Amino acid sequence: MNLKTLSMVGTAAILAACGASHRHDRLNSTAAPARLPHPYLGQPLPGLKPERFAPGIVCTDAVELNGVFSPNGREFYFTRLVAGLDTDTMHQIVFADGKWGKSRELLLFPDKARVESADMAFSADGQELYFLARHALAGTGPKPNYDLWRSHRVNGEWAQAHLLRAPISTAANELYPVLGRDGSLYFSSDRDGANHIYRALRRPDGGFDQPQKVELAIKGEHGAGDMCLAPDESYLVISLNQPDSLGRRDLYVSFKHAEGGWGELISLGAQFNTEHHEWCPMVTPDGKYLFFSRWFGPSWEKATGGDVYWVDAQILDQFRPKGSAGK
Repeated sequence: MNLKTLSMVGTAAILAACGASHRHDRLNSTAAPARLPHPYLGQPLPGLKPERFAPGIVCTDAVELNGVFSPNGREFYFTRLVAGLDTDTMHQIVFADGKWGKSRELLLFPDKARVESADMAFSADGQELYFLARHALAGTGPKPNYDLWRSHRVNGEWAQAHLLRAPISTAANELYPVLGRDGSLYFSSDRDGANHIYRALRRPDGGFDQPQKVELAIKGEHGAGDMCLAPDESYLVISLNQPDSLGRRDLYVSFKHAEGGWGELISLGAQFNTEHHEWCPMVTPDGKYLFFSRWFGPSWEKATGGDVYWVDAQILDQFRPKGSAGK
């Protein structure tokens, strides 16, 4: 083999390796959103005042909720309820070939059935998608209730979802999954008669241990709502109806004590909360932005609108007590 041939072979090997690396990078959850030429759907970045996210793309005349980026920032997920259709479903927007694509429904049940589904969350490696759904296939109660489901990524696409069986999904309602850094699964459930936040440690086989209650200083009779964790788990944001709430449910923050355990629940105030319903908090994987949702109307069944908002997460620093974790 002469030097010219060696050079051609070497060049081909390098190009092949680069191509493989590029394909791997598109699926690799460790790729930071800042590496994209147009991160966050190419939207102007918000400041310290919540703004509607991606008007005309995500926020439309329909009811939208949830705002979830994949760990590598190349996928965005939200939920949409369209007038005239019978249920709300997950939607996906993907960055590929140097641009963000159009939103499409993400249907992960047999025969691509439209099943009520929402509240998405990723595993740290981006290869598992967790969400809430209400489907008769679950068989966890006498009638379909809210259960937690999981889909695995296969060849870059989401496979058919599978129920997270007991002790996670039960005849009660399980809602709003969130994954901790160690793979622990957090969610809310009314299995004890009132809504509480639970945490289940992940087992080596991919299953989960018996869920344990997360101790939070919740006041009032309505219990815990949607909850998210900061990427470093130094704080959580939760939707609650407390004595000082301005609306049906407001957003509160709790910071982790340096020695462990969660501090008091602090209202985010009128900067976030209104007479309407604030819920679905989620922090971007890079920790820079806080997403949340708000819906309008007399009840969820009669909602007249709903939007997704985002804001610079630094706004939460004003609520952080001295000596808390993360600072």
